[in-house]
Amino acid sequence: MTYKKLIIFVALLLFIQSVDAIGLAHGPLKYNFEPNGVIEVSFRVLGHNNIDDVRIKMDGALKEYATITDIDENDRFWVTINLPEYIEEPGDHKVSILVYEESQSYGAVGTKTEVINEIKVFVPFDGKYIKLNSFTAKNIAVGEKGSFVASVQNLGNAKIDAFYINVDIYDNSTNEIVESINSNIISLDSFASNSVEAVWANTPESNGLYYAKATINYDGQTIEAEDNFRVGELLVEIFGFSEELVRSNTEPFDITVESKWNSEVKDVYASVIINEVEFKSFPVDLPPWESQTMTAYVDTSKLDVGEIYPVDIVIHYSGKTSTQSGEVEIIPSKFGLDSTNLMYVLIAAALLIVIYVLHKTNINITVKKK
Repeated sequence: MTYKKLIIFVALLLFIQSVDAIGLAHGPLKYNFEPNGVIEVSFRVLGHNNIDDVRIKMDGALKEYATITDIDENDRFWVTINLPEYIEEPGDHKVSILVYEESQSYGAVGTKTEVINEIKVFVPFDGKYIKLNSFTAKNIAVGEKGSFVASVQNLGNAKIDAFYINVDIYDNSTNEIVESINSNIISLDSFASNSVEAVWANTPESNGLYYAKATINYDGQTIEAEDNFRVGELLVEIFGFSEELVRSNTEPFDITVESKWNSEVKDVYASVIINEVEFKSFPVDLPPWESQTMTAYVDTSKLDVGEIYPVDIVIHYSGKTSTQSGEVEIIPSKFGLDSTNLMYVLIAAALLIVIYVLHKTNINITVKKK
């Protein structure tokens, strides 16, 4: 490195001010409301250049009940919230803690970085109130039992004595109810979370699409939810294949397949027989319930353009097979060359090469003469 480059490098180091993203380490930030309760949360400032330049601000609905300490020698401070006896509006109430650094610039660049954390205090609903976190109807295999699970939380300030779900199961194709089932009954304390399961024992013996409509019952009150699900079997179906092939040495023959199984089907491959000649595709792993296109490369050079040939397709998977028969038409290439046209193209290419060589030679001779 030359002295000039070294001087420029040092100058850039002096000019550029490093910028660290300020951050906060903290204790728990979510709490449930307790009348006249006291919440204390510790924070530690991270990633600063100078702790003396760090500033703290508070905002939010609970700001009037909160106090904050100065930052100590270990870069720590505490926020204390002295809750009132009563807050009328249910739901989340917050205190926002904004921490930022105002740094003096060493060169021409000044910086300001900041981070915001929120302390949340949940005020319960007066009485009994269920929040549905999720309702799930799982995909099932033929012969297995169905499972329908509702996860809830009691956001009221009163205990729920009897909580359960009723599930009506419908066939998607007919929109008719197939069966109704119930879960077990449980109780739920205020702020408590839990889940219940309804089990479907008499599942169908063939694959199909269904949906479940759940009624969540708790002490005379209800909410509803629904979810779609499938009943499947180990089956890979053929949904389509190439109906035309270009006459050439190697052409892709595409087959669209779909899995009816609720687990991954590994090493699925296709055998394609055209005019009594067999071609195979590369194996693929088929995700549950998904469609995928498989490709077998076939030699069509010995097939006649305009002719329609029978095609047989066999899909191999997990020791089973699915088959389908059809026809495929051989079509000419969009850019086809017979022997005469090919001769003309080669002659034209040769003339272009000769012209190019003569042109370059003439340039070189002219330059030498000059």
